[in-house]
Amino acid sequence: MIFHGSIRNLMYETGMSCYLYARGVLLKEFNQFAPHYSAQLKIQTQKMSLDQGREFI
Repeated sequence: MIFHGSIRNLMYETGMSCYLYARGVLLKEFNQFAPHYSAQLKIQTQKMSLDQGREFI
């Protein structure tokens, strides 16, 4: 996943609902969706951090 700008909208129910709707993910499918994309987000964030010479915590 690539986020541009702020992801604060995902902190709120409406923002997350809109995001999931845009991705075609039903709420009942969230348990299968979340782990895969969370792992992708962590990998990309770690890569960006290391590319910039920053520590990844």
